Amino acid sequence: MDRPTSDLGFRVSVVIPALADGAALRSNVPRVAALDRVGEIVVADAGGNESAAATLAACGARVVRCAPGRGPQLNTGAAAAGLDHLLFLHADCWLEDGAIEEALLLLAEPGVGAIVFRQQIVGDRRAYRWIEAAATRRAVQHGCPYGDSGLLLRRRDFVAIGGYPPLPLCEDLGLAKRLRRLGRIVATGRRIHVSARRWERHGVIRTTLLNVAIAWAFRMGVPAAILYRAYYGRALGDGADGDATDEEGSRA
Repeated sequence: MDRPTSDLGFRVSVVIPALADGAALRSNVPRVAALDRVGEIVVADAGGNESAAATLAACGARVVRCAPGRGPQLNTGAAAAGLDHLLFLHADCWLEDGAIEEALLLLAEPGVGAIVFRQQIVGDRRAYRWIEAAATRRAVQHGCPYGDSGLLLRRRDFVAIGGYPPLPLCEDLGLAKRLRRLGRIVATGRRIHVSARRWERHGVIRTTLLNVAIAWAFRMGVPAAILYRAYYGRALGDGADGDATDEEGSRA
């Protein structure tokens, strides 16, 4: 069966929010830059990423300075991007070869509004395989992808739904409601590799229960600033003077 080709041949703008993520940027931006279909990389830099400056320059990444807060950072990066397709990635994630091409093929299918990527958490723990499966099920069956699954969509659609809510945390949950207006969310077969640093640091059970509690509290209307403090143990902007170990830690 022939697939439609309206989204084939395009290159994508990759948008990466970063706050005290120098180590992750040094490791992962070269991987992203080497992928086919990457037309540009925009790093929305909220501070503390100085150690990655040389790597970003070598990869041709454009750095846009902005205030901390993941939702506003993502919107700032998207506004600075110049291509018709936007790919949002966390700083501690990277994609397999061929993932973007597959995503563009899927996005070209009728009724599909956005694409996420099946997760591969770095590590051998059996619990990680369960978390990966749960992340895909939540994104595809319930239309609620988290940011660590990546997100590809057309710029015009991103603009039409109003972009990300201007929240420092849970911006992905807020966006999920808007994404449903566009059509189905589909997951690729190729993987997005996700750092296990937060699970390893704080424990799988504790981190998973915290993730569930944060999501529930957000849906109950608890302000995102309070959730940010509960999740990171500090107020927004505190501790961003140097590379952090889990500022972009994944929620799944």
